[in-house]
Amino acid sequence: MAENKPIQHHATTLDEFLAPIRERLGHTGNEPKPVFDANLAKTPHVTDELDQAALIDRFCAEAAALGTELSRCTRENVGRTVVHVVQENGAGRIILPSHKIFDELDITQKLEAHTANEVYRWDPEAGRERNIELAASANIGITLVYAAIAETATIVQPCSPKCGRSVSLLPSVHIAIIDAKTIVPAMRDVLARLEADRAAGKDIASQTVFISGPSNTADIELVRVEGVHGPTKVTYIIVED
Repeated sequence: MAENKPIQHHATTLDEFLAPIRERLGHTGNEPKPVFDANLAKTPHVTDELDQAALIDRFCAEAAALGTELSRCTRENVGRTVVHVVQENGAGRIILPSHKIFDELDITQKLEAHTANEVYRWDPEAGRERNIELAASANIGITLVYAAIAETATIVQPCSPKCGRSVSLLPSVHIAIIDAKTIVPAMRDVLARLEADRAAGKDIASQTVFISGPSNTADIELVRVEGVHGPTKVTYIIVED
């Protein structure tokens, strides 16, 4: 009986690895490589052909289906709206990102004006452990999202030196502020925007989280339980012009 010996082929590149396979298939390796057109891979979505106002309405409807509370306001009264939502959720210790837009929108000032609130900012200079400690002891974490997906009421939350992922993960309540202009139809639109940012040389987050409503699981006997690995409550605030 002839002994079966493995073919010895020490490839250092992908082309060298594929060369024997190409040869057996009768290919020369000079054939033009197909170009993938992402537009051809698009599938129909329920959000196709919706204008921006309809996208916002769709996002709101999907958020309600997820059990996510939602408020809509203008830039002029976003500070008052945030205070109202915070009070509805028991106030207490609050942690914010260190983005300057929270000051520009008068959110920080209005929160600090209510003495019942203990407001902290995520401080890159304070060190990782101190920031995580404050987030873990906070009742409410407030963030500004990168984008939102109308099809699934999903928010896109980047991690950055000004806002660690603990702000949206560790407090009991997560309040996410959404610029209405950033609501897009589907996941592919967010990925396209991220790719455009990368191509333009913008700083890309070390981690980007996609959040759809409050933390929940139904792994045990299909019984839905919320707050297992994240906030028990998520509230969206949509800011419209």
